[in-house]
Amino acid sequence: MKFITEQVIRTTFLKSPFDTYYLPLDTKLTPESRQFLIDRKIVITEGKIRESAKLESEVCTRENDRAFLSSLFLLSISLTIDTDSQMAERLSKIYQELQTNEINQEKQDLLENSEDIEITMFHMLLPRGKELAVLNMLQSQLALLINKESNKEIYKKFYQIRLELIKMMKKILGGESS
Repeated sequence: MKFITEQVIRTTFLKSPFDTYYLPLDTKLTPESRQFLIDRKIVITEGKIRESAKLESEVCTRENDRAFLSSLFLLSISLTIDTDSQMAERLSKIYQELQTNEINQEKQDLLENSEDIEITMFHMLLPRGKELAVLNMLQSQLALLINKESNKEIYKKFYQIRLELIKMMKKILGGESS
């Protein structure tokens, strides 16, 4: 059994004021924390998980993931612009598609012929190692988002972008050209 103290309630309230306090299962309030809530006319709901809080958390996490992904795209564009302007332009177009949520169906054939690429410390020693590292971070972040995404169209888009990034990495390594 866990006890919630007044200090915990007070800190939570100061960060984000609330009208209802959702007390988790197997948790009790100390007398001081209960009085704190009563004094402020906050409703105490016991044994329920706030569904809207779960949804808000999921939306916030998804937004943070996409913001991080956008930052990685911008970083990869800035790194590739001097060494491979065509790749930087392709990354820029993908970034813009991602921002506008356009679904590009022309890469559908890539979905069946995908393969991962493993980047090691050896690759970081190559002249374009920084670009490889950032592209690898991008495709890894997309892989995480793909696993979390339930919207089929967005899932497909993320998957297509990830395949395009892997293709770019192979080009840097001297593999298939695009």
